[in-house]
Amino acid sequence: MGFDIEEAKEIVDSGMSMPRRDEDSHDILGTFKILSNCAEMMRVPTSPEESSQAKLQIIDRTIL
Repeated sequence: MGFDIEEAKEIVDSGMSMPRRDEDSHDILGTFKILSNCAEMMRVPTSPEESSQAKLQIIDRTIL
């Protein structure tokens, strides 16, 4: 079951995971942190390999 917009907004606004849905909430927070990082979103990779590797590192660092 997914989150509705209001639930996701509450998670982002509070910065806290929902107790019964910790893993899902953690993913919402991590995704928001990545997508709201202007510097990260403005980075332009110079090759497909750099793009894939850089994005995986960001995901590992932020979401996992």
